[in-house]
Amino acid sequence: MKATAQLCLDAGAQRVIIIDHPCATVWSAGKSGIGAAVEGMKGVVVALLEDPKFYQDTPIPNGKQLKTTSIAKEVLRANCLINIPTAKSHDATGVSLV
Repeated sequence: MKATAQLCLDAGAQRVIIIDHPCATVWSAGKSGIGAAVEGMKGVVVALLEDPKFYQDTPIPNGKQLKTTSIAKEVLRANCLINIPTAKSHDATGVSLV
């Protein structure tokens, strides 16, 4: 995460937001190490988006079964989105790749 954030800043980004949606914010924030990795980097913040207020219902054009989904408002406002899936263990499943 730190290297990617630094590359974004080097390319001219004014602000880099690293978004995670942990199942248990208190547990995941410390365990993931994301915050510690980017600590002190000017313009880089970590957002743990667990609360529904951080999301916006968004229509899915031409959706057959799924007509809308909730998308993080920060993602909808972003000029650029870089998705970096991380393989991690998950209580509900064997592994999470999202």
